[in-house]
Amino acid sequence: GWDYRKNAQAMLCYPIREGGSVMFLKMYGFWGKYDSGSTSGVSGADNEYHAGISAEFDYEKALMFTVGYSYTWAPDSAEMNFRLTPWGESDNRNYIRTAAQLDDFVWHNESVLKAALDFNLDRYLEFGGLTIGTSFYRGLNLENGDGQATSWELDYYAYYELQSTALKGLSFGIYMGHLRFSDFYGKQDRNDIKCIVGYTYQIF
Repeated sequence: GWDYRKNAQAMLCYPIREGGSVMFLKMYGFWGKYDSGSTSGVSGADNEYHAGISAEFDYEKALMFTVGYSYTWAPDSAEMNFRLTPWGESDNRNYIRTAAQLDDFVWHNESVLKAALDFNLDRYLEFGGLTIGTSFYRGLNLENGDGQATSWELDYYAYYELQSTALKGLSFGIYMGHLRFSDFYGKQDRNDIKCIVGYTYQIF
């Protein structure tokens, strides 16, 4: 980002296969630093970084269990800034190992633990295409001015995609999230429900 910020990031993924199951070990690292000046509004900028790791165990495409951990150091941003410009969506947050539905959990000095469970119910139902899941996030040691705060989030969802008939590719999803902070200045408690309808059509 010219005269605003420099960022760099890397993602590594290593699969371990055993029969019909596989475990993915994923590691993500991000570095950023503001350019001192009027555009960024920062002088004497510090190096900022975010690092995360996760293990995703996929049992025969029927059950996915995920655990993850991450840590953020962002003294100038307060909440880590992944953007390269002070406007627009000039960022990529897709690799964050512990991002949730309502918060990315990337506040300064924050450590995050994640646990998630997803079920593909195809083998248990006469019809296929139904997946349900839940995930829990626990944030610790968020810098809060004169002290430290904590947070947690609980998400759960149900997703169904038609597997046959003329409407094959039509999907429905409902995603619910509950986010809570312990007296934190940066964000308020909130709940969220999203309903998403999609359609996929193969051309080639």
